[in-house]
Amino acid sequence: KNGKQGLEIQKILKCPKCSSREGNLKKRWGVRDAIIVDHKTTELCLREIKSCQKLSVGPTFTALIGNRYGYRPIPRVIEEKEFEMLLGKLHSDADSIKILTKWFWKDENSDPSVYVLQTEAELSQALRTAAAQAETDGDFTAEQKHKYFKSVTEWEIENGLMTVKNSEVYAILFLRELSNQSDLEGHCPFPQFVDVKDGGYLDTEAQELLSSLKTKITSCFADKLNVHSVQLNKGSINPQNKIHARYLELLCNQFISDMKQQILQRIKQNTVDEQWEKLIQEVVHHMSLSANKCAVFCGRVKLLGNICSRVKENNASIHPPIIVHGPSGIGKTATMCKLSQEVHAVLGEDTVTVLRLLGTSPGSSEVHSLLKSICFQICRVFELQLPAPYTTNNYEELVRFFNNSLVAISQKNGSPLVLILDSLDQLSPSNGAHRLHWLPKECPPKVHILVSTLENPILTTLHDTILDSTSFFQVDQMPHNQGKEVVGAYMAAAGRRLTAAQKDLILEGFDKCGQPLQLKLILDAAKQWASYTPMSELKVPTSTQEAVLQLLERLEEQHGRLLVAHALGSIVISRNGLTEIELRDILSLDDDVLGDIYQYWLPPNKEIIRLPPLLWTRLRYDMGEYLVERQADGMKVLGLYHRQFTETVEKRYLSKEQRTLLHHILADFFQGKWSRGEKKAISLPSLKINLKPDRKVAAQPLWFSENVPNLRKLREMPYHLLNAGRIEELKRDVIGNMDWLVCKTDTCGIRSVIEDLSMCYEQVNCPEVRALLLCPMHSFSHFFPTDTTVLYVEIFSRLHYFEKKYPSLIGRLCSQCRDWLQKCPNPAMTPLCGFFQPPGGPLKTTVTGFKKGITAVEACCESSLMIVGSEDGQMIVWNLEDVEVIHTLTGHKGQVECAKLFHKGSQAVSAARDNTLRLWNLLTGKQVYAIEVDHGSDGGHSGLHVNEQSNVVYWCAGFQVNAWNLDTKALLFNISTDGTKFTVIPGSQPIVSLSDSGLVTVWDSSTGQTANTFSLNRSRPACLLPLKHGQVIAGFVDGSIILVSQSVKPNAMVQMHADHLEHDEEVQSAVVSVTQEVIVSGSKDETIRVWSLYNGLLLDSFRGMGAPVSTLALFRDVVVSASRSTYYLKFWHLGYDKSHRTKPPVPQHSSMTTLLHSGDLVYFPQASDKKKIVIWNDEEGVTKDTIDTSAEVCCLDIAQNKRLLFCGLVSGTVLVFPLNSPSDTMCLPPPASPQKVRCFGVSPNEEWLAVAYEDTILLYNIYPGMEHCMVEGPDHTFLLPQKAIITSIAVLSNYRMVYGTEAGEVTLHLLNESTSVPLKSHSSSITCIAVSHGETHALIGSQDSVQRLWDLNLSLLDHEIDYKSFFFQGILCAAFSQDDQFVFTGSHDRTIKVWHVDNGTLLAVQYVYASVIRIIPTSEGFTALTYLGYVIKEKFSCPRRVPPQYNPLQNFRASYTLNSRKPPPVYPSPSPDPQKKVAQRDGVRASQMCYLL
Repeated sequence: KNGKQGLEIQKILKCPKCSSREGNLKKRWGVRDAIIVDHKTTELCLREIKSCQKLSVGPTFTALIGNRYGYRPIPRVIEEKEFEMLLGKLHSDADSIKILTKWFWKDENSDPSVYVLQTEAELSQALRTAAAQAETDGDFTAEQKHKYFKSVTEWEIENGLMTVKNSEVYAILFLRELSNQSDLEGHCPFPQFVDVKDGGYLDTEAQELLSSLKTKITSCFADKLNVHSVQLNKGSINPQNKIHARYLELLCNQFISDMKQQILQRIKQNTVDEQWEKLIQEVVHHMSLSANKCAVFCGRVKLLGNICSRVKENNASIHPPIIVHGPSGIGKTATMCKLSQEVHAVLGEDTVTVLRLLGTSPGSSEVHSLLKSICFQICRVFELQLPAPYTTNNYEELVRFFNNSLVAISQKNGSPLVLILDSLDQLSPSNGAHRLHWLPKECPPKVHILVSTLENPILTTLHDTILDSTSFFQVDQMPHNQGKEVVGAYMAAAGRRLTAAQKDLILEGFDKCGQPLQLKLILDAAKQWASYTPMSELKVPTSTQEAVLQLLERLEEQHGRLLVAHALGSIVISRNGLTEIELRDILSLDDDVLGDIYQYWLPPNKEIIRLPPLLWTRLRYDMGEYLVERQADGMKVLGLYHRQFTETVEKRYLSKEQRTLLHHILADFFQGKWSRGEKKAISLPSLKINLKPDRKVAAQPLWFSENVPNLRKLREMPYHLLNAGRIEELKRDVIGNMDWLVCKTDTCGIRSVIEDLSMCYEQVNCPEVRALLLCPMHSFSHFFPTDTTVLYVEIFSRLHYFEKKYPSLIGRLCSQCRDWLQKCPNPAMTPLCGFFQPPGGPLKTTVTGFKKGITAVEACCESSLMIVGSEDGQMIVWNLEDVEVIHTLTGHKGQVECAKLFHKGSQAVSAARDNTLRLWNLLTGKQVYAIEVDHGSDGGHSGLHVNEQSNVVYWCAGFQVNAWNLDTKALLFNISTDGTKFTVIPGSQPIVSLSDSGLVTVWDSSTGQTANTFSLNRSRPACLLPLKHGQVIAGFVDGSIILVSQSVKPNAMVQMHADHLEHDEEVQSAVVSVTQEVIVSGSKDETIRVWSLYNGLLLDSFRGMGAPVSTLALFRDVVVSASRSTYYLKFWHLGYDKSHRTKPPVPQHSSMTTLLHSGDLVYFPQASDKKKIVIWNDEEGVTKDTIDTSAEVCCLDIAQNKRLLFCGLVSGTVLVFPLNSPSDTMCLPPPASPQKVRCFGVSPNEEWLAVAYEDTILLYNIYPGMEHCMVEGPDHTFLLPQKAIITSIAVLSNYRMVYGTEAGEVTLHLLNESTSVPLKSHSSSITCIAVSHGETHALIGSQDSVQRLWDLNLSLLDHEIDYKSFFFQGILCAAFSQDDQFVFTGSHDRTIKVWHVDNGTLLAVQYVYASVIRIIPTSEGFTALTYLGYVIKEKFSCPRRVPPQYNPLQNFRASYTLNSRKPPPVYPSPSPDPQKKVAQRDGVRASQMCYLL
């Protein structure tokens, strides 16, 4: 049925949440009778019905029963006694006996013996005659006789309905009767609707059987039955006939309704204990497989005994896991299964065994799902608290929970736990599973972990991390006698036997290899051997590879080479495997496969061509357990059982051309190219016909519904487009498609997007893809999956720099971002330019994981490890090669001060403010011991050094240095001094201290005795860094760095050179790379600078940390930076390609910087000479001009419309530069006593300029001149109260001004009246005062978390807002929108916020990675400048009604409280006199003005 109903039916059948086996509804569709006559067909169909009953979410069975009883096969296998009894009933019919004995052969290899049908021939009548006679004679029951008369349809209905309890029946049943069937006599005019005999006459026997079946269905399932009656029109059902059309429409509507109802009902039922049901299924699956393995297990007595003895020895102590290893196919899995039984004998019957045969089930294929199921199982058994959803959904948290659970089980001191994980190599590599960071390297008492693996890199990793060689056990080849035992046990378990010659042939082949996998493959083939099979036809492989090859050859003989090659090839070349539904659809798109199937007959419907489902079912059945289900993207996918199968399939079927062809087909499928009615042409050369049919494959939208993404498409499509060479489609549909990027980021995480980009760039050298790949997406990964707006802003703001350079890809992405943001239904800031750090620069990535600021970072190049500590005592160990968390170390209760890695990264030592020194084993992630010590100070410098030769650790803290022996924990010595900075120089090992006065003291590291002292003639050191060869680096608060070298004389240190390597602010950290020949320093100015180690020249500067750089570490050519103010680390690449750098940002980022509202020109004091003002062209990234001043510049401001630049000098002079003619400088002299200019205030209408000094405020008038505006005055002079240090000022018309002080005081002053109105004070220094353009409101911000919005007309506080976040440090700047509806604020927390003036609510927050130091309103939104020098231009849009579910803080760990003044009561105004005009003033109604007065 076409149309909407057909589409809805197809949607239901293809929905990944609602159907697992839709193809089984039409299992025999498209298969000609010659194929159905294969005697296994009925068995396979019934097997698939059982699968449906097990897996289907909705109805498990659908029957549409018309007037045809259907094909009636005879049994394929008949037991010996029964067959010989039937022959006896035909003693008078010699011909029937002859034909039955001709085609039924006795197979004595079956236990008991059976007769097997060789071909159909004319046997049915003879068997039915014999069965009927057997019933007459009382030897058969009616049911026994009926199986020789029963049709496939009745077999299916019986298994799908009759054998199921009525309460468990989930079926859709339709019964159709032909109203004119009773008129049929003789020749049947419509044989396609009823059963007919040869010659076209009605088969009355079949019709009687059908009638009996319908009666049985009606009596048992009347409540589920839909009955229809229809009269045929000219022997057919014609959709053009109105009566027939109504019948079809009613049929489809009922089907859709019943299907939906039952799906919803089953889903509701299945959600009750879904988690436990999955767990039980998982446990039963592995127990069942293990039981099958153990049933035929023989030998390995010595190996099993050794392992069990080791388990028993380990039970009472801490011990490493046990590793069982061996080559592929050697029998490791069977050994592990047997161990799951044997451990009970040595540990006791109460032992809890958790077994997972990895890769054999969806829940054991990925490490995340594996740990999740194990945690639920052990928590349930040992009555531990179950993991919370947050824990199970976060991989790192789940690993931590898993380890903690093992410790908790041990501490209960109850039943032992044995965790057996077979085939680590079968785990998916996702989440770094093969690096084994998730696997405990140390087991507590009464907890045992046994794993097995191939002899591959996984085993190497285990050897590197588990140093006890006695924990490794190798599985050797199986000897002949054990192989002989296995043959007998295996065949007996299968109910089969072998002749002596067959057994000898098998053992002869086995002896040449000795691998159990080879023997298993041989025996699985031998189960099909009959006693009458000629020995000449039997082939026994002599190796495992040959055995796999023979299996494929048998499959090709039975199913055709093309079908086998393309089915298995598609599974192998897929990225993560294929679901059964996907594979059937893919094969239905494969013209070669369909052409091979339809060589001799046409498809049953020329408008629809698909792979006949039975063909795939037959192939899967014959593959048996060698085709396994695994978990991928939340679904069950098919994969091959063993690596040797994959390798053989690749070698046999996947040539380069064949790979490309299959990738094309898979790319088409996951694109959805031929779905939704799109017809794909096919040529059937054997039939010399061309068709353009519908393949009826599933649609592939990005989202199945609002909350159900198409994870399979997201994972597979980029991979196949790339490998098919369809690069332009890849750019269009994936890389250059924001919908795709947002969907994948939201559902799979930003790492998944980066993986795809990396994969693409490895194969396609495309600069556009590289630009995307270099985009530091990790920087904003912690925002997701909360708000997709962030991704649109990030992509646009970073890639806008390349929009014109790469219009086809980058330009398209930017255009999509712009369009989406403009249509955003929530309040949104839409970027108008790029203002984040663009891709291609030094920033490599950003990682998170802490809840507090980071205080210690240490990297080890030899082990590629990094240990990081934070303010709350938490420590995390990362693998720097993959930026992956290895361990989370817990123990410290206070801020971690320092940490040190040693012994090739196998150990670490850390010191914290909880006055403890802790030693850690990084192979196990466990604490070895803790030393408590009172170092006399909880602050100041703290450092650690380890002498690996003598195994001594030195802890320098406060004014003390302590030395301990790491083996004995003995304190060797203690040094007390006035030095505040300590270090230990590698090599010669002297201890060096540096005092605040610059005094250097050298100590002997073995005795703690003073060796030398001298002065550097420089005070206030900030850090001290050791180098090899007797050198140290000293950093000072004034920004200088001094290299100090050891002289030729013993124990003497002299200053070799003292070039000043200056930052603008305090140097807080430094590291040295001898291989890179650089010094890297970090400063309070949030800048990282790279200097030459030998000449002190500045080589590079990295901006983007967004916080003071308090900690630095080096890993090869990567700099790791951290801050006590942030919870993230940034990785910077020293060797990045400088040709990829875009235009530089503004090179100065102090609070004195100002800019035009267009953002084109930026003005700031020159860093090296503050007597000069730099005019920076931000469009081109170059200096446009400089302006000389007579003294150092201390503040700058601009009158945007009057085009004047105001420059305040330390001398007190104010210089006014017309922007159009800077040479026409105006000079405003200082007050009588020269004072430094502290700040400016320009009135909203730019008619007044207020200049604030230390104790005076001068008010100047700005008026139009001939060529440019002029400034004259001062018109007013206002003396500040004593001790009032002004920090911010705003001036209004009518001689009013608002100013704030360093003490937090705020005052509204009326100059004409010489009166002051004190406003509510803040608890810290006032940082900004912004006045609305209508001068009705003012926003006051300070260094604390409170900001206040005042009504200036009433001098009343409208709103008080207390905003708190992780590192909020107050507001730096603010500006009202030009319509005064909103106020924009820039803060220390590196965000721009938008507030509603009327109600004080927060409308939007945007993270910009740096403090915002200036905001200028524009007609669309605002222009701003960040501390990193990036100019931000944004449009702000706010809908009239904000959606109630919108939360502007959903991406941030922040909150705010709002206290508002109650709005004034609304008084009804009298009806206006139509004859009288209402007075207006400044756009306010007269009635409001009266109320205000």
